[in-house]
Amino acid sequence: MIPDTIIEMIENRYGQRIKYSKDCISLSANIERVCGQHVSSTTLKRLFGFAKTVQQPRMQTLDILAVFVGYQDWHCVLAAIETAKDFVEVNINLSPTHDTQKTNLLHHQVALALGTNAINKTAVIALCKDYGSNPQIFPFIINLITIAANQKDVKFLQSIYDLPVIFDETIHNRYDFYYVGQTLGLVFRQHQDLFADTKAQLASHKKAQQYFIEWFVDEDYLQGYYGELLDEYHQHRHATTEELLFYYCLKYNQALNSNSLDSSREWYNKIKTLKLSNDVFCIPAGRYVGICLAEEPKHSYSVLSPYYSTIHQFVFSKSYSLALPFMFYLCRALYRGKRTDWLVGIINDYEQHFKKIHHNTVGHWELKVENQLLIYISYVHAVSGNTQKARNYYNSIDTNLFEPFIYNQVWRDYKEVGKLL
Repeated sequence: MIPDTIIEMIENRYGQRIKYSKDCISLSANIERVCGQHVSSTTLKRLFGFAKTVQQPRMQTLDILAVFVGYQDWHCVLAAIETAKDFVEVNINLSPTHDTQKTNLLHHQVALALGTNAINKTAVIALCKDYGSNPQIFPFIINLITIAANQKDVKFLQSIYDLPVIFDETIHNRYDFYYVGQTLGLVFRQHQDLFADTKAQLASHKKAQQYFIEWFVDEDYLQGYYGELLDEYHQHRHATTEELLFYYCLKYNQALNSNSLDSSREWYNKIKTLKLSNDVFCIPAGRYVGICLAEEPKHSYSVLSPYYSTIHQFVFSKSYSLALPFMFYLCRALYRGKRTDWLVGIINDYEQHFKKIHHNTVGHWELKVENQLLIYISYVHAVSGNTQKARNYYNSIDTNLFEPFIYNQVWRDYKEVGKLL
């Protein structure tokens, strides 16, 4: 059995009640259609209580169900609801050790912050030391960030990345760090005054540099707070090729968004001074190749091109999940730069290499990237005359999965491609 609250979430996503064991057959098909991963009807029957025997389900199965109802993974579902105790009652021990008192203390501190209109930083630090390894610490910190913004508590916002235990990659999933940064980004979108007072502190803090500025890239606000933060960050962190590439590529995009062709050309010239190596992270590497090809219209598509060799290293020599982000940021730059020859050539090679390019992953972040990449795959098939295939891919795109922090740009491309169909 799984908790009633989660059963209700699954039924809401499915669109009807699961009253009989036979309903699990169609639910299994629906899950596979949405997530691209199979959960057998037999497994679902056990989870919904239709089978007499109770077997402990695999974490992979529960992660698929979490994605089905809109969460990153099973632990995120548990962190979002207060029903983890249901698992203890049926002896399914799949989440990290859950101490109800820990959760209550965290909730209590949030209530105190709201009730007293002040965050007790000493108490928060003590809770982080005691319970920082518990997944519940992240909803707690995210709540406090929102409260601090409403209370104009600049000091607390400046000290987020000084909190003990939390930002330890040996304990927690990196995506949890991303969502903390996401919350900060949303706060700064709405509170420019708070951003002005915290910008310097965050830009010079090593953990904030990595887990906020580098991991959380708010491209829709390159002309706003994030562009300012980027410049401040560059004053403190420009020692490596990867850090310079990260900065130069985003400054190029900032200039392009402002229709400043002279400025974008200047940033391209700086990008070209850098030598790309295989150990550079896939996203700036994808931007690098796409920007260079966008600025070099005479460099026609060819498998003999040095740029193709780079693409081969980052795409065709990697796993599907590692190739995805490189391809997405490469294709975005090629599309914006009107490099249809390269876009068509690379997408065709990509499809032939991986065969299955839709619903080929289960990770939430990878699903979002794959979903957005379909925009450019649809475009390639449209300009190649494969209209029906282009429409099939285009109609399978879920706009609800567009990354919120490049949403405006992805939405623009999505609508443009739609007009072709």
